[in-house]
Amino acid sequence: QGSDPDDAVVAIAPISWSAARQHLAVLKAPAYRKLAGEGEVASSDGEKIDIAKLVASQSPEEARKVISGLIADEIARVLRLPREDVARTVPLAEIGLDSLMAVELALGLEERFVLDAPLTATASTFSVNELADHIIGLATGSVSEDEAITRQMIQRHLGDGAAAEAASNDADFQQAAEAVRARSRTMKGILD
Repeated sequence: QGSDPDDAVVAIAPISWSAARQHLAVLKAPAYRKLAGEGEVASSDGEKIDIAKLVASQSPEEARKVISGLIADEIARVLRLPREDVARTVPLAEIGLDSLMAVELALGLEERFVLDAPLTATASTFSVNELADHIIGLATGSVSEDEAITRQMIQRHLGDGAAAEAASNDADFQQAAEAVRARSRTMKGILD
């Protein structure tokens, strides 16, 4: 079965060869190089961004704006939306990013920003701007993965004022983190 030429099937379909190349290793072979057009090859590789260099060469606000824009581009690609429709302050889960899309987004961002630390599945709870801050913290080594998530939870559950205070020193951070954990335990008790 399968060796008879009569078993062959011809299909006509629009194919993004650059996307297929990312998921099918055989398409990376030189024999398949001409399957993608010039523009498609360039867009599949995407410009790799060194976050640490970007942050060092620009003001924090400018770097955050650039990174937020690139994240919005990647989200628009994953959700197949116009870039303008990607809200910057709404959690990604609320704009339609499910768990599988979150994995695709995380992999795309890890590759684009050449991140050593993997993005967590909780990235869908971040907004675009929060995700930009999270990625900057990871890339520059100023924030660990756990600390970044804790800060995001502090901001979400205790408000911006508590997050700003927590950022000021370690004692405030630990106190705010414990407050978030206490609220979490209370909510778990209510739901049980």
